[in-house]
Amino acid sequence: MYLWNPGGLQFLDSLADKFRESELLDWLHKTISDVWAINMDRYEPAALGDTAGAFGILSAHNIRQRALKAFQEGEGAWGASRARASEPDGSLLITAEGVNLHILKAPRSGSRTPLWERDFKWDSNSLTRFNAALRNAAFKSKHLSSSGQDSLFDIATVDRDTPSAVRAYSDVFLVWSGQESTGLTAGWLGIPVIGHSPWVAVSRPLWLDETEDGISSSDPSSIQPTDWADFDALEEPKPKIRLKIKPAKEEYK
Repeated sequence: MYLWNPGGLQFLDSLADKFRESELLDWLHKTISDVWAINMDRYEPAALGDTAGAFGILSAHNIRQRALKAFQEGEGAWGASRARASEPDGSLLITAEGVNLHILKAPRSGSRTPLWERDFKWDSNSLTRFNAALRNAAFKSKHLSSSGQDSLFDIATVDRDTPSAVRAYSDVFLVWSGQESTGLTAGWLGIPVIGHSPWVAVSRPLWLDETEDGISSSDPSSIQPTDWADFDALEEPKPKIRLKIKPAKEEYK
């Protein structure tokens, strides 16, 4: 159980609601899930030498190109200047609802839910992520120096619809994870920061894909293929077939 900053959680909840209303969240969910499923189908570590790292990079490139194309077409969530997509320094940047939204795949692990305190580190290996966390940390310092309060952001005293609340944090990450064995994905919003924790707050799941039966998949740690597994060698899933009894024809005299 993570004790996230309460004001940060309220900020993320408000932002998630706005992304839903603008249809941006639906677009992101469908695009990420589609990209992951397609790449999973062609993931062949044994035959082609694929790696999980390269697999994640390929997915990031695919998502970026789809976002840029959707923005150029200007339909749905991308219409009427509601969301804008660009690629500064080769990294996808979506600007919407007053924030910079960065798309980040969670590190590969045995579960779709990341270990938030352990799995993420903002350093100079990724200047885009480091600078995003640094900008949020700069807001923290400015707020503390002006108020003297020992909190990152006391949003409870501010209406979430006011401009000051929208500018509370300049950069937000949409973190997504994908399960290699099933193709199921999940997504969260998080506020990165430089400090003792890599996050100010992380939202509740924006989505958590389920199986066709409507039941969340079990923890994949025991079934997730290793880097030397071959998908052709995996056991083919057995479809559940339900026989529908056809009513007897009415007999005519």
